[in-house]
Amino acid sequence: MAEKSSIVKHIDDLADGVWDSIVVTAYGFSEFLYKISGLKDFIFNSDDKEQQEAIEEFKVFVNSLKLIKNNSTIRNIVINQIIQDARI
Repeated sequence: MAEKSSIVKHIDDLADGVWDSIVVTAYGFSEFLYKISGLKDFIFNSDDKEQQEAIEEFKVFVNSLKLIKNNSTIRNIVINQIIQDARI
């Protein structure tokens, strides 16, 4: 009986991972494009608030990537964390 529940748990985890990888990621990226293009501000008449927020988010993302690239200590921490996550 324990094997069956273990198999079901793995199938559920796989389904959750596929859902997150395909649907949630696509939705999040489309929401980001919707905001950064200014379309959301145009539709809701919000004076470029959403667009500016998306631009700031993008700047933080780019600066984070630059920090990881240029700082060997942080780069090693990130790489080690990715390796640990892959082993689980």
